[in-house]
Amino acid sequence: MPRQVSELLTACPRVQAIVTSRVSLKVYGEQEFPVAPFAYPDSEKQMNARIMKHAFYKHAPRWATTNSSKHGRKVVC
Repeated sequence: MPRQVSELLTACPRVQAIVTSRVSLKVYGEQEFPVAPFAYPDSEKQMNARIMKHAFYKHAPRWATTNSSKHGRKVVC
């Protein structure tokens, strides 16, 4: 891809390109703007909890949340 970007910018000097990549393209005129990875542990935990809940209900349709089962669910999820 760096070659194609370089060729495009050489052939069309007024064209500007915005490219997202994990590594530099190493093309003439490139400017890097590092961006930190997005954090999403809370949503990941919520997704894991939904998956576990779905699995419990699939294999034990009569399973119900009670005060005594809440602690175990928190430990798993």
